[in-house]
Amino acid sequence: MNFFGKQIEQERKSAKLSVLELSQKSGLSEETLLQIEKGTLFPDVRQLMTLSQAFGKPKGYFFSKLVYRV
Repeated sequence: MNFFGKQIEQERKSAKLSVLELSQKSGLSEETLLQIEKGTLFPDVRQLMTLSQAFGKPKGYFFSKLVYRV
């Protein structure tokens, strides 16, 4: 699992959302979300910004978590 996949999965579970519900909120397919969470697909910038907004966070939310991790 990559850093973003882990963070997205944790955020989804914290928000008590299923993959289907996050798919509906973000417009990303369930398959894409599962691949990102498993680490088999690295999310692009657009996807990360879309997911941030689906969680009600600022567009750069996942990027800021990466910066603080380094």
